[in-house]
Amino acid sequence: VRCKEVLGYMLLSLHNVTELIGFTQKIREAILSDRFTTEFAQWLNTQS
Repeated sequence: VRCKEVLGYMLLSLHNVTELIGFTQKIREAILSDRFTTEFAQWLNTQS
């Protein structure tokens, strides 16, 4: 956030929280359906 506007920081925080909530929901669903290990391995392969 280059211009140091408060709105920019607020929007960035909202975006990050929304992404984190979605990410944790996917993790929770994968754990409950017993496919976390497989999905984690797939995710890990996309990170380089």
